[in-house]
Amino acid sequence: MHARNLPTTAVLALFVQACSQPSPTTHGAPVEADEGSSTAMHLPLPAEPMHDSLTRGQLLYVPIYSSIYAKDSDRLADLASTISIRNTALRTSITISRVDYFDTKGKPLESLVTKPLMLAPMETKDFLIESDDTRGGTGASFLVEWKAEKAVSAPVVEVVNVFLTTDKSFAFSSTSRVLRDDGI
Repeated sequence: MHARNLPTTAVLALFVQACSQPSPTTHGAPVEADEGSSTAMHLPLPAEPMHDSLTRGQLLYVPIYSSIYAKDSDRLADLASTISIRNTALRTSITISRVDYFDTKGKPLESLVTKPLMLAPMETKDFLIESDDTRGGTGASFLVEWKAEKAVSAPVVEVVNVFLTTDKSFAFSSTSRVLRDDGI
């Protein structure tokens, strides 16, 4: 039955009932935040998933686009590219040991991580290649390497490429490919 067919009082009663439900709890008690958390309470997290896609680490290839051909091979549009590394593990930190930037010819340009970087559960780290940094060219890429102490769901690693002027703009994303998987 659709809501428009219900009498107004019935719809109001359902709304009041939904709004008066108790806040999320675990076994009747509020869920306390972990020590050091900035919030007093949080929603309970489900257990880590148990399936074949768990791994202890990976080496990822991530394409980005510092520049793309605009109209012909003589005209390039320069883009800003943000690489985003998102830890999808609900309870386990991961360590990013490598974020290396390469140009179109495969020449290493820069290491964006100089010492291991820990990402807490559900934390995200972004790195920006600004639009005026055209060193990478049309075939720029990153190698990203991460590890975890126990098997976790792999992080989401993707890039958003943006072109923005006063009269034109567009954006598109590119996603990583697994070159090596360290397995369970």
